[in-house]
Amino acid sequence: MNVLVLGGLGFIGSNIVNFFAKDKKNNVVVIDGLMNATGGDKEHVVEKYNVKVYIQRIEEMPNLDDLLKEMDLVIDSIGWTSHLEAFTLPLYDLELNVTSHLYLIEKLRKHSHLKVIYLGSRGQYGNPTESSITEATAQCPVDIQGIHKVATESHFRILADHHNISVASIRFGNTFGPNQKVTGNDIGLIGGFIRDLISGKTVRVFGEDRSRNIVSVDQLINVIEHLSTKEWSKFQAFNLAGTNITIYKLAKAIQEIVNSGEVVLQEIENEVKLIDTGMSSFSDGKLTAFLGPNAMKDNSTLEDSLKETIEYFQGKLCANL
Repeated sequence: MNVLVLGGLGFIGSNIVNFFAKDKKNNVVVIDGLMNATGGDKEHVVEKYNVKVYIQRIEEMPNLDDLLKEMDLVIDSIGWTSHLEAFTLPLYDLELNVTSHLYLIEKLRKHSHLKVIYLGSRGQYGNPTESSITEATAQCPVDIQGIHKVATESHFRILADHHNISVASIRFGNTFGPNQKVTGNDIGLIGGFIRDLISGKTVRVFGEDRSRNIVSVDQLINVIEHLSTKEWSKFQAFNLAGTNITIYKLAKAIQEIVNSGEVVLQEIENEVKLIDTGMSSFSDGKLTAFLGPNAMKDNSTLEDSLKETIEYFQGKLCANL
């Protein structure tokens, strides 16, 4: 299979690239502009794999049409995931989470043979009033990134409906695993906990009962692999729930593994409350029915997945000392 991974040097993208490239039957191509603050690094792709890498913004690819003609599957993992920083840099978030995708979408109109998988976000739903979030739940994001993810997904839906292209959007939450960012002010919930606790710092958790759905990158890739073998028509949106866990239990689990730092409870701050996504359960029944239960399994336990991620952080942080 010929696979094009956009943003393939970033955290999730590089893990997808390494998974598909380890099978020599696949021909994997990467496009990544290595934009500032995205965490992309050409060293994320395993050197022994035969991967063609273009270090260019997709807007600057002169042969994109010819490349798309050769592909069977396009995985769009372009993006910027700094939720808080997007409030102060909304135009940069717009550039990475909307504009680059629109350039791709314009080119895809000519290539109806392709399957396209877009990596959406749980943040697209915001903080709904429903007790359970399904794909039919109204999307009302509470942050800049969520707004832009909804916009791009909507453009993909129109592309699929008007040009008969198979597009699937996977909406998922906090993801963790090797190759994720370890530096910067906004490296995600799990990354921030790991880095601070490794450094012996105190992690503040706002409320004992607040929970999140977390997804190991391996579980996400398992879903993408199964989805790549399926047939569907036009646009489909799928939730991926992963594991639901209270933020407090998550922080304590990380603390026990790293054996340093401290976890304390406190009242939620107004700044955090404004972008909080609530306590609604996240249903992935549609995806389970489409792919089957085996595709939804995480082949590692949560503890093992966290340990692997922590070991990655420890290695990277020690190297930066």
